[in-house]
Amino acid sequence: MSGITVADEVAKYFGNFQKRKNKRMWFMMKFNEDQSQVILAEKSGKYTDLKADAAGMWDTMKEKMPEDEARYGCCKVPFVARDGRDLDLILFFMWSPAGGASRKLVVTRNMLCTTTKDAVTAVCTCKKSFEWREDSDCDLAEIQNDLSLE
Repeated sequence: MSGITVADEVAKYFGNFQKRKNKRMWFMMKFNEDQSQVILAEKSGKYTDLKADAAGMWDTMKEKMPEDEARYGCCKVPFVARDGRDLDLILFFMWSPAGGASRKLVVTRNMLCTTTKDAVTAVCTCKKSFEWREDSDCDLAEIQNDLSLE
């Protein structure tokens, strides 16, 4: 454990995010300026139909991931179950890009992100978790396919 805390606003937001009436597809968290706390960073716009709006909102989420800063996030992913039912699942992700900074800074950032992950996932309790280092790691169709096979 790193001693970094998760802001109360994150716990409150995640509680609301889980509710069916919440029409946001994703939200992201980041470290505050002095890296002592994980705070809310950004959230998606509201969707009308999660399945229909997913691809565009996913692309927007990926565009918001900085090349040189770590992020945590939660996203609702629609998928078709093996039995043909339309479902969605809230996933947790950790974005810790491999590039965009000196090697020493990348290693330090990745260590900070990894050691704080347990504190964040204790607040944002999701059934699935992903760690992404580059844009190609977070492919919506691939994730949906993996979920459909479970």
